[in-house]
Amino acid sequence: MKYDVKAYQREKRKHAAIFIGGAVLAVGMLVLFLVAESHPKTPATCAQFRQLAAQYDIEVTDTVDIYNGDKTHLLGCELMHDNIVHLEFYEFDNKSSAADVYNEGLTLINQKRDRRYRSHSSGYANYMTYDARSEDTYYRVVRVENTVLYGTCPADTTGPLNTIISDLGYGDTLIPPETTSP
Repeated sequence: MKYDVKAYQREKRKHAAIFIGGAVLAVGMLVLFLVAESHPKTPATCAQFRQLAAQYDIEVTDTVDIYNGDKTHLLGCELMHDNIVHLEFYEFDNKSSAADVYNEGLTLINQKRDRRYRSHSSGYANYMTYDARSEDTYYRVVRVENTVLYGTCPADTTGPLNTIISDLGYGDTLIPPETTSP
């Protein structure tokens, strides 16, 4: 039986290339994970939310009494509303309560599905966001650690809402125009 040395060497190079490619891919994924986890957002407070509303000359209503009767872990709840923007800001004493309210926001938004519904979600580190657009309304819910921000506005005027969210430090994800929901 004759042994083919060249075929054996080709096979070894092929296995080495596969191993190196896998190692490079694994390192790349690790770097992406570390980059995403190393840039957490800083949760805002109700006081910061009120200051931002004052900057935009939008009235804010403290609505914490509506919810605190249920013995929630709610530290503060503020409602910002004008003719275009509707924003609710919730601050809790723990992350779990904030996650529950974020999920309630998702449920509320997903109940608004229509034939032109589009959505986008993302998250990293301590931050989750979901935004959706129906035929006539734009929705956004954001969770940063122990806080939740829920907002709506007309679908054709998302600029003011997203500017306020960005100014609060909670923005950077918008529905790409070409993205559609299944």
